[in-house]
Amino acid sequence: MARKSTGTRIDVFVVADAVLISLACLMIFMAYREINAAPVRYAQNMAQTLLAVGDDLSSEDLLSHLRLGDGGQAELARRLNSERQELHAAQPGVNVQIYSNHPDYKRLSAPADAFYETSIHQVSEGAPITGQVVHNGSQSFYRAAVPLHAAKDCRDCTQRGVADYKRGDLVGLREVSVPIGGEYAQIIGKLLYAFAALALALAGVLGIIFPLLKRVHAERASISHRAQTLEIEAVTDVLTGLFNRRYFEQAMQRYLQEFNDVGGSLGLLILDLDHFKHVNDTYGHDAGDMVLKEVALRLKAITRENDVVARIGGEEFAVLTPYVGRQQLVAVAERYREMIGSLKINVGSAVLRPTISVGVATNVDSVIDARQLFKDADTKLYEAKRNGRNRIAA
Repeated sequence: MARKSTGTRIDVFVVADAVLISLACLMIFMAYREINAAPVRYAQNMAQTLLAVGDDLSSEDLLSHLRLGDGGQAELARRLNSERQELHAAQPGVNVQIYSNHPDYKRLSAPADAFYETSIHQVSEGAPITGQVVHNGSQSFYRAAVPLHAAKDCRDCTQRGVADYKRGDLVGLREVSVPIGGEYAQIIGKLLYAFAALALALAGVLGIIFPLLKRVHAERASISHRAQTLEIEAVTDVLTGLFNRRYFEQAMQRYLQEFNDVGGSLGLLILDLDHFKHVNDTYGHDAGDMVLKEVALRLKAITRENDVVARIGGEEFAVLTPYVGRQQLVAVAERYREMIGSLKINVGSAVLRPTISVGVATNVDSVIDARQLFKDADTKLYEAKRNGRNRIAA
C-alpha cells in the first residue's frame, strides 16, 4: 500500500537495460534473417555476374558466319557446351541453358517450364534480367535469365518456312542456375560464433559493467548537482534570484578593465527603494520581501542580455550597462524609474506603489577603479535622495 501511495519510481538504468536487451534480440533476429538470406543473395549475385561476363551466345562476331538453319547449330552447341564447362569449373554445380521456341534454336533449347513462361513475359516487357529460387529435391538453385537476341538477320527463314527474325530480335532466354547453400556452412558457423561472443559480451555489460556505470553516473550527477548548487548560491541573492554583491563587484571590476582597454563606455546605475523602512515597519517584513521580489522581476524583465543586474544591499540594486554614454544612461535610468513606479503590489488590504531613486555614473571620465565608479554612482544616489526621492541624479 505504501508503494502505491508514493507512486512507481522508474529507474532510468533499468529502462536502458531493457532497451539494450530489446536491441540485442532485434539484432539477433536480423542476423538470423541475414544468415538465411545470405546464401540466396550470394547465388543471385553469382548468377548475375556469370550472365554478365559469360559468352552471351548472341555476339555477332562469334556467330556471323553461322547459318543456324544449317550446320551452324553444331557450332552454337559447341559454344554452349564450352561455356557450361568454363562456368562449372569456376563455380561447381553451375549450369547454363538456353530456352527458345524458334526452330533455329529449339534443338539446343531446354524444355520450356513455368520459369521460362514467366521470364519470357518479363523480358518481353523490358526487364533486363529475371530470377527466382527453385527447389529440386533436397537441393535449391537460384535461376537467373537474360534475353537471348538474334545476332544477325535470318535471310532464308521465309524459304525454310520458319518464323522470320531480324538482328536484335528476342528469340528466347539464356539462363544460369547456381546451387544454394553448401558453400556457406563455414560462413554461417563464423556468424554463429560471432553472435555467441556478442551475447556473452552483452551479458557482461548488463550484469557487471552497466551497474558499475550506473553507480558512477549517479555519484557524478550528485557531485555535479551539489557543485552547481553551491556555485549558484555563491553568486546569487536567495530572496530575489538576482546576482549578489560579491558577484557584482567582481563583474564590475572585470567589465571596467575590459571596456577601458578598448575605449568603450560603461554605465553604472545604483537604485534604492524609497521609504522602504516604512514598508517593513507598517506592513511587515513579508510585505517588504514581496516588494523586493516584484522589483527584481521587473528589473530582470527590462534589462538587456549583456547587462548585469544585482541586489547589493537590503533595498539597494545595481545595474551595469555596457556601450552607453551618459545621456543614454540617463534615459535608461528614467525607464527603470518609470517601470518600477508603475508597479501596484497588493499587500492585504493595501496597494503599495514603490518608487526608486537612481544614481548614475560612467567611465567616460577615465575612471579606472571599480570602487571609484561605485562611489561616483552612490554619491549621485544620495543626491537624488536629498532632492526629494523618486528621481535620477547623474
